Amino acid sequence: MSEKMKIFQKIQYVTVGIAFASIVLPLILLIFIPLVFMRYTLYNDYILVQCYIFGTEGIPYESITSIKKTWNPLSSAASSLRRIQIDYTANGRHEIMLISPVKRDEFLREVEERMAIQNIKKESL
Repeated sequence: MSEKMKIFQKIQYVTVGIAFASIVLPLILLIFIPLVFMRYTLYNDYILVQCYIFGTEGIPYESITSIKKTWNPLSSAASSLRRIQIDYTANGRHEIMLISPVKRDEFLREVEERMAIQNIKKESL
């Protein structure tokens, strides 16, 4: 094999490697970045759901109509199928949010406690 052919083969390998990396790396980032940048924060009056793809949503405890464990596979701000389904009303419409906190049972208990506190506050007004 001539020297020119060896150089040409090396250039081909580099070109294929660059093409592969330019396709595969963005796909990997598109899949894994949302998993890293998902956050569920419990505040006194609402749950803040932050997701890289779906944006930020605040759900007041008083607007939650039900909250339960689910395995619903719909696309959402949840990185696993061990999810919590939050049904709530926003602007007079029924909405559903699926989330997957790491400590699902603990998160569910805490939200239920905060919902009870909000109901007590509302009843005392």
